[in-house]
Amino acid sequence: MNHDIDAVISSMQDEFIDFLRGLLRIPSVAEPPNGEEGASQHYLADKLQSLGLDVDLFQPDEVPNITEHPLWNPAPKDYTDRPNAVSVWKGSGGGRSLLITSHVDVVPLGPLESWEKNGHGPWDADMEEGVIYGRGAVDVKGGLACLVGAIEALKKVGIQPKGDVTFASVVDEEHGGMNGSLAVVAKEYTADATVLIEPTDMVVCPGTQGGQQIYLYVRGKGVFLVDKHLGVDAIDKMYLVRKELLQLELNRNAEFQNEPLLCDLPLPATVNIQTIKGGDMTGQVADLCSSYIWYTANPGETEAKVMGEFQAALDAAAANDEWLQAHPAETEVYGKFLDPCSTPLDSPIIGSMHRAIEQVGLPIKPLQYMKSGCDLSRFVLPEAGNMPGVVFGPGDASTAHTSREQVKVEDLMNTVRVMAHTIIDWCGVS
Repeated sequence: MNHDIDAVISSMQDEFIDFLRGLLRIPSVAEPPNGEEGASQHYLADKLQSLGLDVDLFQPDEVPNITEHPLWNPAPKDYTDRPNAVSVWKGSGGGRSLLITSHVDVVPLGPLESWEKNGHGPWDADMEEGVIYGRGAVDVKGGLACLVGAIEALKKVGIQPKGDVTFASVVDEEHGGMNGSLAVVAKEYTADATVLIEPTDMVVCPGTQGGQQIYLYVRGKGVFLVDKHLGVDAIDKMYLVRKELLQLELNRNAEFQNEPLLCDLPLPATVNIQTIKGGDMTGQVADLCSSYIWYTANPGETEAKVMGEFQAALDAAAANDEWLQAHPAETEVYGKFLDPCSTPLDSPIIGSMHRAIEQVGLPIKPLQYMKSGCDLSRFVLPEAGNMPGVVFGPGDASTAHTSREQVKVEDLMNTVRVMAHTIIDWCGVS
């Protein structure tokens, strides 16, 4: 039977690539508060329906009482024509159920000149020498298509899982969204375990990092440039704060340098100052300087812990500066805290995936936590989906969100194989 599955998947390669390239050619950019995922979700729904599956299309905010859920992200969002797409392949009974999921939204393109320089348009879905290029290729429409491919392969072989297999393509994951995934579990689409697809280079990740998006404001005293000695430069004061944030990053990285599932990361706990903006060209001392910061949180950390450490760094910057003592730096969080999460290392779903990887003939790589945040927490946390879950998928995440975004066809086809064997191992077959 295993030979039959692998042979069928090999025979499906051209058809699979055509399906994926069609998906990649449909823009699905999420740029808060809006998104354009609708056409891609209908494309996926049509494919699932062609496999004999029913599809539930629903907007996240249509789930009753979901905006009252404690994990609902209150950042302004418009979900018009942005449906989740969920399909349940009913099992014959007696097996464990599995939820397989990923997101269909992608980040904005950035400068089109960068795509032109790299020779591949963002929506062209070019394929050259076994590599597919385009926005969403690796993050994460390629992996999302692999889930559909695994279901199709099993159906072609005539396999009927004993446990239910739930497929969920969610919206609003980028920019720390998470409401799409929350809506799936709030509508009671859950299972005995979940596998969430992200580009992990075929590493099984029993947890993910998380974090918080923070806007930081430091105020000064603006005066005309000839009276500079009477003013207070907000940019100078921001650099005092920046010095303490860099020290905080050093301290946090030392704290996690011996964590086995993070030890491959030179910086496992970044406090990344992504922008600094201050002043203007009107000839005055800057009276305001702002920064946008991504603050990484690791499994086992709480929002209270990391934000407490952040505030302590701001207090340290003010300790020896009279201006900052009188005019403390101001913080504004954007969106919901992206919870880090983890699944116990002895969870059966990890063993099931490793057996599937061995069945495909691939090496089992050491377990790691996913090197960035995603919405696994909405499936794993007790107050949400309350399922054991892992992240796994094809591709090198270093090209995600860039104009070089790409994924290897070989990795995609191996992911189809791994997910097909995972369903067999986990759910059982009739």
